[in-house]
Amino acid sequence: MAKMNPLYALLGGMIMTILLVVVVPWVTVQYISPMVEDMIGDANISTELISVSSSVIAAIVMLVILVIFLLVLGGGAIVRNFGVIGVIGLVVAYWLLDDIYGCVLPICIIILFAIISYIREKKK
Repeated sequence: MAKMNPLYALLGGMIMTILLVVVVPWVTVQYISPMVEDMIGDANISTELISVSSSVIAAIVMLVILVIFLLVLGGGAIVRNFGVIGVIGLVVAYWLLDDIYGCVLPICIIILFAIISYIREKKK
């Protein structure tokens, strides 16, 4: 990876975090969720053991969509694209949003995957 300007990396981490925390929930509630609910309609899946209504199906589809956004804009993507300075941008963005504790989980996941990748590399 080519060396990136630290200011761009910081701003990139901040922008991706703000997109994930502010813009994605707004877009999903305003646009994607109504489209999913309209497409599913009044579907029900029933078996002898379980009955799933259309609202549950819509919630599962929305969860999948949010996981995709998380993979594209989340902490791992910030580390891949902007490095450690991007993660500092993640912390700054959560601080600007007045939710400093919101950055704990993404940072813990980043550290966990770093440890796992280190162990995998060491075994090879």
